Amino acid sequence: MFVPGEDENEPEEDWLPPPAITRELFLEWRAARRGTHPAQDLTNPVWVWLLDKNISAFLANDHFKGPDLIRTDSGPGWCFNRFGRTLTELSDGRKIIIGGEHEDSYDPDFFIYNDVVIVEKNGEIRILGYPEEHFPPTDFHSATRIGGEILLVGNLSYGENRRHGDTQVYLLDLRTMTFREVPTSGEKPGWISRHQAELVEAKLVIHGGMIDHGPDHGGYLKNFDSWSLDPADWKWTRLTHKKVFRWRFRREDGEAGELFKMRMAKYNDILSNARKSGMLPEIQDEMEQDFDRELLAKLYEPPVPHEVLLESPVDDALHFQIDGVSVNFEEGFGRGGVLMTVEGELPMPMLQDYLELVRQRLSTLDRCNYRVERSKA
Repeated sequence: MFVPGEDENEPEEDWLPPPAITRELFLEWRAARRGTHPAQDLTNPVWVWLLDKNISAFLANDHFKGPDLIRTDSGPGWCFNRFGRTLTELSDGRKIIIGGEHEDSYDPDFFIYNDVVIVEKNGEIRILGYPEEHFPPTDFHSATRIGGEILLVGNLSYGENRRHGDTQVYLLDLRTMTFREVPTSGEKPGWISRHQAELVEAKLVIHGGMIDHGPDHGGYLKNFDSWSLDPADWKWTRLTHKKVFRWRFRREDGEAGELFKMRMAKYNDILSNARKSGMLPEIQDEMEQDFDRELLAKLYEPPVPHEVLLESPVDDALHFQIDGVSVNFEEGFGRGGVLMTVEGELPMPMLQDYLELVRQRLSTLDRCNYRVERSKA
């Protein structure tokens, strides 16, 4: 049996529905939906089967020959094969699983949930729905039990729902299974998600994760600092102020760079070599891509003595250490360009030379002038 709360991507081998779940019943409960009132009991045999066997929305819809989501406006299917949900185990043996998302925004079954799944000690399952105005779609949050409530902090959510500079905080009452939003004060982390949370001397301390600063202030960036939230007055306190500096490299013509295609070409080179050596069966032809592979391999190599901290066969070296200072590069998709993050301070002349060297290498490799600018966040 699938263990609710674990982010497993594969269904159980014996996943077929029981005879009681007919096509008509599946079509009745196929679609993802919100509750019409707080803690509405939406438990039904279709969803329990999907949860119990960890069936993807696509697989279930395909099995029952459901609607074509590409050609119709039927909407995403309900699914428990999710990322970014939380599981809280209670002392009475219950498990409380909250929210999460299925697939990414490009997929027709993409959906961010705002439901609560209760798994009783005896295995019985209840699925509770909520209106968005009571509890919004929430994923990649943290959930921490405090007395008779669960404290939820953070959210990734849909892009249009993000309140940049604010931090989402909710309490789930374990007696009524209803939510209430908690207004907070102090220096907030911002729109944080994917972080860790723990209780330290009756205060919630969060660290790590990502913060969405908004498109005009750096975008979606790694968090390096820690904050505490005091439930006595719901005031945030920033615990650290680490010196982190960021620069972004972008093409001057505003177009998307070709780095991703170059990486894929190199990946195909690796697969091709494995195929020729007999390690892999026949695969698709190599992606023909004319570029300087030697320059790509040393694209971010510092001009001074350094240590390589992270390297892979496809991405080459992206993470370095220079005199104890961490320097990390992230290659974005589309027009995001390349983000350079420095944790600490480097001598200014050396840093300026490094930035210019990377800019020149990118310009040469991509056959287009790049510019470098300091990130706002």
